[in-house]
Amino acid sequence: MKAEDKRNIEAFISRGGGLFLLHDAECGNDPVWLAAITGGAKTHGQMNWSAKLLKEHFVDTDHPITKGMKDFEINDEMFFLLTTDPAMKPLMVTDDPTGKPVPQLFTMEKKTASGKTYRAVTFMQGHNYSTYSNPQVQTNAKKHSLGRRQERRSAN
Repeated sequence: MKAEDKRNIEAFISRGGGLFLLHDAECGNDPVWLAAITGGAKTHGQMNWSAKLLKEHFVDTDHPITKGMKDFEINDEMFFLLTTDPAMKPLMVTDDPTGKPVPQLFTMEKKTASGKTYRAVTFMQGHNYSTYSNPQVQTNAKKHSLGRRQERRSAN
């Protein structure tokens, strides 16, 4: 990612703008910077993925994004060897090739230097087009995209 792109993202989130990342969007040459912005990132060019039947397990079903969601299986890629930010909140995990659960859906909320809070949500699957026709994934995508609007309506 170019320095100008980083500045644009930082300016956007400093105004309270939210980020929704799909699949390989969390991959780059500066995973420490990206993880600090999104909660987690992987290094470009490193063998940090596995394509297989994934057993997706929700670790937080009380969060507004995953409320009522049930575990499911999907044939796709999963990512591991992640650089993470301590503020990252895992919502769903799947096992890496060694059997270790790794976050594949996570969120992070942070306050910027300007005092605004922003949210980043990352769904790491999506290599296979068929992933997006899975009802669980479609439900999650709707909840991601509505985000704060749903929470504000619930509070009123």
